[in-house]
Amino acid sequence: MKRLNLPGMEYQSLFQTPQQQSSFLHTLSDNLSDAIILVDKEFTIEYINQFACRLFGNSAKDAIGKSCLQLLSADHDIYFSEMITQHFAEHKSWQGNLSFAMTNEIKDAYPVTILTVNDENIGIAGYIIISKQDHPELSQPVHQDICKEEIILSSEQRWKFALEGAGDGVWEYNFQTKESYYSPLYKAMLGFREDEFLNRKYEWQTRVHPEDLYKISDIDALYENGTIENHSVEYRLMNKAGEYLWILDRGMLLERAPDGKPLKLIGTQTNITERKKAEEQLKKSEQRFSSFMANTPTITWIIDEYTIFRYLNASYLRSFDLTEEAVGKSVYDVFPREMCDRFIETNRKVWEANTSIELIEEVVGPDGRKRNYQIYKFPLDPENGVKLLGGVALDITKKLELEKQLAAEEAQKKREVIQAIVHAQEKERNEISYELHDNVNQILSSSRLMLEVAAEKPELSKEFIHRCLTYLKQAIAEIRKISHNLVPVALTDIGLEAAIEDVVQNINATGKLEIAFYKKLNGLKKGIDPEKQLAILRIIQEQFNNILKHAHASEATISLIADDKKLFLEMQDNGRGFDQQSTKKGLGFNNIFNRVEFYQGSVRLVSAVGRGCTLQVEMPV
Repeated sequence: MKRLNLPGMEYQSLFQTPQQQSSFLHTLSDNLSDAIILVDKEFTIEYINQFACRLFGNSAKDAIGKSCLQLLSADHDIYFSEMITQHFAEHKSWQGNLSFAMTNEIKDAYPVTILTVNDENIGIAGYIIISKQDHPELSQPVHQDICKEEIILSSEQRWKFALEGAGDGVWEYNFQTKESYYSPLYKAMLGFREDEFLNRKYEWQTRVHPEDLYKISDIDALYENGTIENHSVEYRLMNKAGEYLWILDRGMLLERAPDGKPLKLIGTQTNITERKKAEEQLKKSEQRFSSFMANTPTITWIIDEYTIFRYLNASYLRSFDLTEEAVGKSVYDVFPREMCDRFIETNRKVWEANTSIELIEEVVGPDGRKRNYQIYKFPLDPENGVKLLGGVALDITKKLELEKQLAAEEAQKKREVIQAIVHAQEKERNEISYELHDNVNQILSSSRLMLEVAAEKPELSKEFIHRCLTYLKQAIAEIRKISHNLVPVALTDIGLEAAIEDVVQNINATGKLEIAFYKKLNGLKKGIDPEKQLAILRIIQEQFNNILKHAHASEATISLIADDKKLFLEMQDNGRGFDQQSTKKGLGFNNIFNRVEFYQGSVRLVSAVGRGCTLQVEMPV
């Protein structure tokens, strides 16, 4: 029967690790009614089951660590010390009868089988000593006239019962008869009734997954040429429903023929499908975690209470020019001591409070530059009693630099706004001064002159008083005009739309510029803030002042569109325009831009020589 083959691997151990081997042999020994002793190559007892303890009259605690020779009667000492090792140099097992010394009495001989436990590095690592007994209480010795075949049969039945009692399916194979045996639990594990899965030589092999067939070839030859004594392998096996189950198949050589060739194999089959699924899920989870950690811009680490790094992600290694060798080193081996002291102090606070903290720390990079990191530290579950801490950090050096730069720019903008306001105030004062001095003052001076003439020449007083009244009316009109420009009464009385129309009508009345006003304010359900209304009106007045002074335009349009979210203003003229690259913005444009920026709006100015000028303003309502 061809069972298992793992190309490129040695077959000295029943399991993949010594721990797995020991666990299996210990469990197996405890479930059998034979007396079983596990010893090393020097025959020092490593494990002894309860039946062997009963046979020898010792407890396991007293027996483990002692030489097995101490349990034998005196006439076997030389035999064991000189003959067993020589025997196993030529054979893979030993069968015979031994007498044991128990409570200082010599008992009759007991049939014993000794098997080897092999290690890939040292060859024979130890032995399994099995004293085959018929009586479950081991109260009677086995006499020489008992049929050897009956003893073996009884022992095999107990082995099978013990193995299947542990929840595993049992199989057996006879090298000479080529017969196979599959236990009921073996068959039930695959969904078959007793009569549905025949004990045929290769019944199980036809159900092995095609991708796993390489694992189960040439096993007979490996046993027959003595390459292996046992095996363990995982592969997929099809059940009755056509689904594949993951199986852990373990086997060991149970008996050899007199010529030393393998006679019987016995093994177990364990359904490990759920374990494999869990392993696959864990593998995928670890892959996702590794992929995430490798690509995240944040640096991540795990450190223990002894300042040793347990984990560093790729971003951490790149940021500080480290290699994987940094994992397992102390933080003091990587960074300056002063910085480490601060780092460890915050770690201590996390563990003491058993809660996460967030902070900003300054770290010296590999280039000697100081960098700022926003760090989040949090406690993790201890590992073998050692406290762990996780950390996530983001380099915010550039962010802080940009914030500092932005703050400086905002401060500069505020200075420019204040300067623009001051310039605007000075301009308005100058205009008021001009209007009062050159216009109102002249009119009032003329009125005073008329009154003086009227007083000196009564016969002409009526005419001069009439002229004086005319001048006074003009002075009143000029003062009203100045007042109106300072605080547009239309904003408080009739709103922004009417105020703009008033500005348009006054300019159109001069005949210097023909203005068309288009508006769409249907979507504006709530009023505009009075301060924003004044800002819009001032922008319009400022731009018309620019057009009248510099554009030499004959026509202009103004469009105002507003809803509850934003306001859009556009002013166009057919003037001579200007080159935006070579022309510096004057005070008027600066006032416009600063006003819009103050209210978080945006300005777009489009002009070219000979193509007029377009001003677009967008502002939140």
